[in-house]
Parts: sequence; structure tokens; C-alpha cells
Amino acid sequence: MTLSRKTYIRQCTILILGFLLSLPLHAQEASTWEDFCEEYFNVDEENTVSMEDVMEVLEGYIVHPLNLNTASREDLLGLPFINDAQADSIIAFRENKHGFLSMGDLMFIQNLSFNDRRYLHLFTRVGEKESNVGQLRKRLFGGKHTIETRLDIPLYTRAGQTDIPNDILEKYPNRKYLGNGIKNIVRYRYSYSRNVMYGITLEKDAGEPFGNRKNYPYDYMSAYFLYELPNQKARFLVGDYRIASGQGLIVGNGFITSPMFLLDAAIKHKEFFRPHTGTEENEFFRGAAANLYLKNLHVSLFASYNKVDASMKDGTVKTLLSTGLHRTSGELNSKNAVGTFVVGGRMSYVKSRWEIGITGLYSLYNKTIDPDRLGYNDFFFRGRSMFGIGADWRLNFRRWTITGEVAADKNLHPALSQTIVFQPIDELSLTLQHRHFSKKFVSLHGSTLQQANRVANEHGIMLGGKYSGIKNLELRAYLDAYIFPGETFLAQSNAKGIEAMAQGSLRLSRGLTLTLRYKMRNRQQNVTGYKGIMEYRQTHRVQCTTTLVREKFQIAGSLYATASTRQTDRTKLGWATALRATLKPSKRFSASASASLFFTDDYSSAVYIYEPRLRYMFTNTSLFDRGFRIMAQATMHICKWMEISARYGCLHYFNREYIGTGAQLIASPTQQDLSVQAIFKF
Repeated sequence: MTLSRKTYIRQCTILILGFLLSLPLHAQEASTWEDFCEEYFNVDEENTVSMEDVMEVLEGYIVHPLNLNTASREDLLGLPFINDAQADSIIAFRENKHGFLSMGDLMFIQNLSFNDRRYLHLFTRVGEKESNVGQLRKRLFGGKHTIETRLDIPLYTRAGQTDIPNDILEKYPNRKYLGNGIKNIVRYRYSYSRNVMYGITLEKDAGEPFGNRKNYPYDYMSAYFLYELPNQKARFLVGDYRIASGQGLIVGNGFITSPMFLLDAAIKHKEFFRPHTGTEENEFFRGAAANLYLKNLHVSLFASYNKVDASMKDGTVKTLLSTGLHRTSGELNSKNAVGTFVVGGRMSYVKSRWEIGITGLYSLYNKTIDPDRLGYNDFFFRGRSMFGIGADWRLNFRRWTITGEVAADKNLHPALSQTIVFQPIDELSLTLQHRHFSKKFVSLHGSTLQQANRVANEHGIMLGGKYSGIKNLELRAYLDAYIFPGETFLAQSNAKGIEAMAQGSLRLSRGLTLTLRYKMRNRQQNVTGYKGIMEYRQTHRVQCTTTLVREKFQIAGSLYATASTRQTDRTKLGWATALRATLKPSKRFSASASASLFFTDDYSSAVYIYEPRLRYMFTNTSLFDRGFRIMAQATMHICKWMEISARYGCLHYFNREYIGTGAQLIASPTQQDLSVQAIFKF
């Protein structure tokens, strides 16, 4: 029988791919956590939402990677770079081929880009087709246990730790820290096929008292227990948790916190709740939640009672606080000052190509909230109770995906967010997002794509896209234009702004990658000292990184440049160069080091670099003024169930005699820190 030309080409392609997969390409395909953070998050001062919780979730996948042969669609969508279509393709391949034989099988899934495959090597694995169903005792205790503890030890003394005369303390009690400068975190995690999970988190921040002043023994304690029925018809959670619903207008929505993430996460169908595993001390719920799956009808309910920090005056709440720090007598007096009861739920009807849902939420505080009116906060929440309701939708039609949500608060002030994604070919994805939030809209628990720090007083439109159709090249870009109809903290009404980003990642050769990123932000703000007059303030940031990856080592070099301009002042410039190296001579030992040299005119022209960090360590390195920073860390796998790590960091300024201000002041131009971590897995 004679083969057609099309069939011949297809079979030759399969043979060539099969040959390539037999070569040792894993060093080229694999990614590291440092690569992922630097390439994907690009966290800087302009991010208004903390990424700690997002990173905490993703590091959970590193400790316990998803098994591609058993992972559910929802499990795959827990990865921010995987969308609905890609999750469906992975599951379809698994069903057609009766499972994955190796990670190399990802090459056969057409709508996965090169970087998607790299990242999947980091967060997933190929294992046996184990069943999620087991005896209750096995499900509860026969899974994977992880215990982690970390000590952050300062090799310096802050002003808040020094001896202060009693007469000064009587007048300024907040100048003295009540605890030592050591930070300690203890975590315990359990997981059985991600269907049974429980854990506990304990944290003492630097300066907080330990074992006294109502800390028993830690300042922060959190726990959770999640159980899914073997038939996967219901999920229950007791303890601390986070919620994601619709576009996040009523209650927060996970990964959609910036235009960069929206390029991937816009079309996700996500879980309604998940355990709160991080050390963020405010943005979570404490109580119980449940998901019920009744064929196409999904019902989610939750109830929470939690205490939050607040500054009080005459029994009235003036400000809700979110730092989570309780180091001084003043900060301790604000701890757990207000109790909040929240109840709500979501009901949705889900089909393969469309979904519609309704979310409702009611909040009640045990004290009246009434901040002093300062113009920009005239429409902030006041009173004791709040109610919000929202309707969201998702429609998949061929290569189009439309998602959105419309919401209203108890006074019927509206908010709208909608996103359209068009994928004309597998290698190209275009995203259009529109949002309109009334300046009077109140959403205490909302979090979505926004340029302000709350879901209110904003009208914006974002256009972005991803393209991977050129060999070895992946492109990302977006343009986000917005206006604040009412007054804000930094500007009078009708302040305009624009944010743009373009990024290209080019694979030059096997294991050698070049990444170039440009980001611009231009926003109107009040001229300093003149509230009624506004000016445009621009920030331009450029980063160029070259990464070489080999089986036992990795080297990355980066150049950073910043230009900050304003109409009433001269342009401020900043630049930095950084070198990062990782060595893995064996499976039991690894070491990393980095060095940075920076020169900036002031804080507005600061540069932000990524450094290798210990597991579950989430801090961003901001460098301004003139100086250098070095870091070194090492990890030793003592045995199969134990690993020990240590990290040293040193920051030195050429043009300063001290670091910080107030109680945080360090009377030296040098800041040195040591961290020690131990992880036990069994």
C-alpha cells in the first residue's frame, strides 16, 4: 500500500521526535525555581498585591509535584501558566495514550510552548496511576508529611533592640521592640493525592515577643484540614482558607493580580476555596467551607469568624491594619482589635463550554468602622455590615473565550470586569480586558486586576498577547490604560495612567537563554505641596538576563536600568548588574551565590533583582543609593527524609552611614543576615 505524502511526513516527524526524546534533553527542558520566579513574577514596587500566598502554593507543588497520570483538571489549573485548553489537552493525551511514560511526552502536546514545558518539569512528575481511593486510615495518615522550620538571624542590632531610657519610653513607647530580632517559622504539611490535606503554621516576626504577652508561644498560628470524598462529589475544609470566585469583584480570585498574570489566568475555571498555607496574617478566612458537585450544579458555602488588626479611637475603628507586625506596645494594642463574621457562597451551573454562577457575601463587624474623612477616602466602607452580590460567566466557543463578572454592593453601586481571549492559532493568544468600578463601590474582600489598592474608583482597558510561533522565541506584551474617576491618596479626580510591558525570551542554543524585558508606567499624581495640581510621573525599567543551564550548574547574568521622570523635577537614573550561579555536583548537595552592584539617584529609580532563596522564603530585594549586595546559600540532603540549608546575605552602602529609620534603624552602612532551615519529609 502506498503512503500518502501527508501520512509519510507525519510518520517521519514522529520518528524524528522519538529520536530526539531519546537524547539527554532534560537539562535543556528543565527549569529551576529561580528561573521561574525571575521570568514569571517580575515583582517590583508597582505590584500592589503581595505574591507570598501565590508563591507558597507553587512551592507546595515543588515539594509534592503533581502526578501527570493522576492529576485532575482542577489540579492542573492550579498552575498559573496552564489555561483551560492546555489542561484539556494534557488530560486528552493521557486518556488516548493510557498515561504518560515520561516527561518527554509533553513534546507531543501542540499547544504547550517551550516555556510551558520547562515549567511543567518543575511542578509535575510522571508516576504510577495510583488511585485516590483508599481506606480512611490510609487517606488520613498514609500520605506525605513535611515539617519545615527556619531561623532568620540578624547579624546586627536595630534601634528598637537597644536600651532606651525609661523617661523616653514613657513618652515614645513604640520605639522599643518587645522581642528579639530573630524570625522563626515552623510549618507542618500533610497531603494524600491532594484530596486530603492538613497542616499548621507558626510564625514569630523579628521584634515580636515569644511565649509572653498573649503569644502562646507564637504571635501567629494557622491551621487547616481539607477532605474530599472518594467519589469526588464533595470537598470540605475546616480552619484557615482563601476563596476565589468569578473575576474577584466580591471575593478575591487567586492569580489574577496583574496584567502579566491575566495573559495566562484569564480563562481559568478555578476551585472556589483552597487552604491558606502562607504567613499572611490578614487576607484569609477562618471557619468552614464546603463544595458540593451535583452533576452540572456546583454549590459552595462558607462561614468565617476572624479577628483583624485595627487602630481604634473612642471605641471606633479608624483604620484596618494589614502589616501583621506586633513588635511594640502600640502594635500589640492594635492586634485582633476587631472581630469580623463573614458568610457567603456561590452557585454555578457548569458545562464543558460554558458556565454561569452567582456569588453572595455578607460581612458583619463587632465594632463600627468610621475613618476620618480625608477626601480620597470619602467612599470607603463605613458602618458595621456589608453585603455584595455578583454574577459571573464563562463561554468557550471554538477559539474564543469570554469571561466576566458584574457585581453590586448593598447600596447597588456597580462594578464590572470582563475578559475576551482569542486564540487564532495554538501559538498566539490575544487578551482584551475591560473593567469599570464605581467610585462608591465597596468590596472588603475583593481582589482582581486593578491598578489601585482596592476594587473601586477605576475604569480601565488592557490589551495583551503571547506568541510562541517563532522557533526558540516566546513573546509577551500588554498595554493597560486606566483612569481614576474620583480622588485617590496621590491624586485628585480623573487622574490618568498607563502601564506597558514587553518581554522576549530567546533560546540561543541548548541550555542558553536570553530574556529581555521592558516595563513602563506613567501616572498622574499631585505635585508635592500642591494638592490641586497634577503632573505625570514616569518610570521606565529595562532588564536583560542571559542564563546558561547545564546538568550540574547554572549561571545567569543580568543588567538592570531604571529611569524615573516627573514634570517638576529632573530625571533620576539607576542601574545594576547582577551575577547568579548555582552548582549541583550531586543529588545530595547544591549551592547558590549571587553578587550585585548598584548605583541609583534615589528610591524612585531603585532596581529590583531576584536572588536564590530558601524554600518558602518570600522577600523582594530592592536596591537603591549606591552599594553592593552578595548572597550565598547551600543545601545538603542528609538522607532521603532530611535536608539542611543555610543562607548568608550582605548589603553594603558606599554613600550611607546607617540603614533604615526609627526603630528599624541600623547604625552601620552594612546589613548582614543569616538563615538556617531544616526540612523533614516522610
